[in-house]
Amino acid sequence: MGTKLAATWGIILVLAVGAGVLAYVALKPDHRRGTQQIMQVEVLDPTTLRVMSPSCNGDPEVTVTEDGELNRVYLSLVATVYETGPMCADMVDVTLEKPLGDRLVVDAKGNVLPNVVGG
Repeated sequence: MGTKLAATWGIILVLAVGAGVLAYVALKPDHRRGTQQIMQVEVLDPTTLRVMSPSCNGDPEVTVTEDGELNRVYLSLVATVYETGPMCADMVDVTLEKPLGDRLVVDAKGNVLPNVVGG
């Protein structure tokens, strides 16, 4: 009787661990929201920039900070990037207070963005 009871509890334990692993895999988020690298910036007109995000329907938000002293425009991108699903890119148009002119476009880390096109 003891061996049968131990075997039953062993099976129950294996099933419980298996169910826990399946639940973790099923509920594990396939996305991450946070600061993302800007893929490209397109100058649509002197005061409008189009920012390309690596997200796909990831609700991107771009924060713009214009620094007149350093002659720079800082862009910070926050979006949700999914590990699975369709491949695409989100676009966000932002309006500058002053025309871009010869100012540098810089990311949140202070790196000059080499991928600014148009204008």
